[in-house]
Amino acid sequence: DGDGTHDELRFNEADEILDSKLTIFNRWGDVIYKATDYTNDWTAEGYPGGVYFYRLEVPGLEIKKTLTVFK
Repeated sequence: DGDGTHDELRFNEADEILDSKLTIFNRWGDVIYKATDYTNDWTAEGYPGGVYFYRLEVPGLEIKKTLTVFK
């Protein structure tokens, strides 16, 4: 929401998550964002508020969760 708190999708304090793959999907399952070596900076700019889904892959671990964006 631009208030400076929780405005980016961050998984840790690192500038970059090496060997990672992040995929974000809209509620219809369409890929709207894809990154390798994710830099903790997705802001949902250009997308409406709502529920999104993400998959973060790092060596030996895959995390699948929902994400709610408020605007």
